[in-house]
Amino acid sequence: MSSASYKLTVCAIVQARSKSTRFPNKVLKNIGNGNNVIEFLVHRLKLAQLVDEIIIAIPDSEEETFLTQIQSIMGISIVLGSEDDVLERYYQCLDATNADIIVRITADCPLIDPEILDNCINQHITTHSEFTCNTHPPTYPDGMDVEVFNRSLLSDAYKNAEGRHEREHVTPWMKANAKILNVTHSTDLSDFRLTIDEKEDLLLINKLLEHLQYNIHADLISIIDIFDKYPELKSINSMHSRNEGSILPKSLKLWRRALKVIGKGNSLLSKNPDMFLPQGWPTYFSKTEGKYVWGIDNHKYKDMALMGVGTNLLGYSDPYVDESVYEIISEGNMSSLNCPEEVYLAEKMVNLHSWSDKVKFARSGAEANAIAVRLARACTGKEKILFCGYHGWHDWYLATNLTSTDNLAGHLLPGLNPTGVPKSLLGSIDSFQYNDIEEFRKLVSLNSYAAVIMEVERNFKPTNNFLETIAFECKKFGIILIFDECSSGFRETFGGLHKKYQVEPDMAMFGKALGNGYAITCVIGRDYVMEYCQESFISSTFWTERIGFTAALACLERMEMLRSWEVVTQLGEYFRSRLNDISTNSNLHITSSGISALSSYSIISDDWLKYKTYITQEFLKQDILATNSIYFCTKHSMSDIDQYIEILDNLFSVISECEYDQRDISCLLEFPICSAGFQRTN
Repeated sequence: MSSASYKLTVCAIVQARSKSTRFPNKVLKNIGNGNNVIEFLVHRLKLAQLVDEIIIAIPDSEEETFLTQIQSIMGISIVLGSEDDVLERYYQCLDATNADIIVRITADCPLIDPEILDNCINQHITTHSEFTCNTHPPTYPDGMDVEVFNRSLLSDAYKNAEGRHEREHVTPWMKANAKILNVTHSTDLSDFRLTIDEKEDLLLINKLLEHLQYNIHADLISIIDIFDKYPELKSINSMHSRNEGSILPKSLKLWRRALKVIGKGNSLLSKNPDMFLPQGWPTYFSKTEGKYVWGIDNHKYKDMALMGVGTNLLGYSDPYVDESVYEIISEGNMSSLNCPEEVYLAEKMVNLHSWSDKVKFARSGAEANAIAVRLARACTGKEKILFCGYHGWHDWYLATNLTSTDNLAGHLLPGLNPTGVPKSLLGSIDSFQYNDIEEFRKLVSLNSYAAVIMEVERNFKPTNNFLETIAFECKKFGIILIFDECSSGFRETFGGLHKKYQVEPDMAMFGKALGNGYAITCVIGRDYVMEYCQESFISSTFWTERIGFTAALACLERMEMLRSWEVVTQLGEYFRSRLNDISTNSNLHITSSGISALSSYSIISDDWLKYKTYITQEFLKQDILATNSIYFCTKHSMSDIDQYIEILDNLFSVISECEYDQRDISCLLEFPICSAGFQRTN
């Protein structure tokens, strides 16, 4: 059969790219007789009798230009276009062809059967269809997908489609606005997967081609015969579902890739998407500005959640801080010599805390805590540590769980597993509860401690001279008092929160807000402790890089100009006031906690995690990143809080109905329930 008899011409447009979120460079992987995926596909397409020409449409970017190599190999046309707006890329192909009919093919389907292709084109032409496919619903295997549409319909879609999904996946607008002719197979074969989206898919395709002896003419019947003969083949990629590429958001695809190559998926538990909205949280960002974050799909969100997990007190990408960093990068970040900014920052930190004499810098809060503990042990000659709160992941801290898996309950994660922590550390650390001064006195009277390490304040305010008593007892028993200010520092005072309570420790640690998103942490201390830096080996190459020091210096200057600690505290107090108003009218038992600039709330209920998931889910629909905590920054405003409270008030009304059995919260959840996350008693 020839398309000439219909006086209509047909162009197959193959959309291809190398930057697949789930399986990068998949279209260039080798299969069958030295061909890569896209070459094998084009050879198959050339066997279709009704296809007059083939165009490969690829993103117009430097990373994709190597794909143009296949043009000389096959003598086919290449059209460059937008990476994300694939509909626009298809529309640009119209300048390269006069075809009346367009066939959409994806480059990850190398086994497309030419006979199936011809059948769909033939039915499209003979029935004068606007849009013809074999996927609505599918009865052919995934990987045998064909969509045929008129040139005019492509033009209409380009002019009228607006949504991101419509632009990225080419045909959704057409399906919604044209009459669809669906071509079906006599037997439902839709559970077979012959596309390449994952490494398991490529493995299956290679095994099939091996059994087919790399026959370029092999049809669908021959392929199914192989499955009948070797049924175990089907299990190779059975863990993947059909059309994941068009259904799953980019962030979830990338997260699944991450789980395969990164321990626990990422480097920080507090950014694990399961802590917020499993399968629904944006997870990855492309850029930031002020209080806004753009996901990797370029969708814009207002961050009313963690602001980099407390790092960006001045908001994201603060121009003053960033420009200082850009300037220093242009001059050089690392050398065989030391950078002077280390000295300038050390002087600044000591001047901010008159009781301190020296500093030691690091690049993470856990490192800073470990440094302080090491120096306290060196100074006192004692080993045992007493702590309250969260202080990182290092062995000295997790050793508490060597005695009982419940010891960290209320401080970090209940049942936190200390696997890998040396058993020899058993009994080297104890914990006490915040504001329980009698428990503290009992512990220090019965044990010989090198240090007491604690957060000045987290969820609860100190009562009954708690901090003053801690300091007095430490001095009495010769214990080094360490305040972990990595989270609390610079949020209520220009420096440590201990300045507010006028209680001076022997050492203190700072991080997070100190660099406004750039890695820098600091240990400050009195001479008699810090002098042990000379005796105990504490050293790291990247503690000397220049960016962290430069960012911190600029950040401190900016904080002082804005009096940022007052700004974020006022925002937090306003939020607490508004939250209290709606809580009173909600018929829910709502509690709030944390310092004002780092406010949290929760609902006392057995269904709290479901409610928390629902809150995050519904805020995302308003393009707002939200959980039950807010790290305020100077870019937030009272109007942001008003908007947040208005949304939350409506959600509390729904949750109240659920709590009193008028509705079922489980029926309102569109995603799995979030993880419990951090739980503290300090």
